[in-house]
Amino acid sequence: MKNSLALVSAMLNLQMQEDDDPRIRRLLGDAQARITAIAQTHDQLWRGDQVGIVALNDLVCGIATGLGEQSLNHRIDCDIEAILISADVAIPMGLLVTELVTNAIKYAYGDDGGVILVTVRSADGRIVLTVSDEGGGLPADFDLKTASRKSLGMRMIGSLARQLRGTVTIENAAVGTCATLDVPDPRVEVAG
Repeated sequence: MKNSLALVSAMLNLQMQEDDDPRIRRLLGDAQARITAIAQTHDQLWRGDQVGIVALNDLVCGIATGLGEQSLNHRIDCDIEAILISADVAIPMGLLVTELVTNAIKYAYGDDGGVILVTVRSADGRIVLTVSDEGGGLPADFDLKTASRKSLGMRMIGSLARQLRGTVTIENAAVGTCATLDVPDPRVEVAG
């Protein structure tokens, strides 16, 4: 599976190099980031101490670091609790992180780049993931439902949040934008 995903990612990369249309290059880059997130998740699920279980801090920081390496003007900082999750949670969580961090990279700062902070905390039977920046913030007329009708990435964010039985909000913070995913704690207890 991993080799197949790597092959597809490489083919998308070749196609991006061949196409001069910036919109097509961006769409192919988005698809490549999604495939890479799935490949990283599968890799971690199968090479961990327990097959099918992944540490959320390793997964999220791995994805965020990979996205940061592709966008050299941005620094992505992670502050993630070590929470063990199963494959059925890891895959949508990895895709959500990919979409939220990619949005921050594309829209928060422009070409100059900046800092993006990814955090995960657990409390009261919930896990809260945030992706925040100190960029220009959202447009005054931003509406998540309207954006979801116009953007595949926003539709994916909403759909993946529902799959995890959670909610997502994207709003202006005191400075910049903060996207928050709130889901029931899917923690996997490890037999000792």
